[in-house]
Amino acid sequence: MRRRRPSRAIRAKVQAFYNARRSSLRNGNVMPNAAHRALADLERKFSGEFLLVTQNIDDLHDRAPASRNYSSTCTARLFKARCAACGEGA
Repeated sequence: MRRRRPSRAIRAKVQAFYNARRSSLRNGNVMPNAAHRALADLERKFSGEFLLVTQNIDDLHDRAPASRNYSSTCTARLFKARCAACGEGA
């Protein structure tokens, strides 16, 4: 089954959504919440080997006050976008 390419209008809406999200993150309007801080506390309190695997697409876990950063992201990153057509990074 051939996958249809989304219309230009749909692609523009998606791009606008992610651009607004990136802008909010860069401006400091979005901060780590209680869940991000709880994971950072757990990371700080655990004395053994620690690896947190997260869907940290927005870097908010990285901004939570963790004493050591042993996290691995298993999905795309909001600030590491690239064009699907030409491969150029944003």
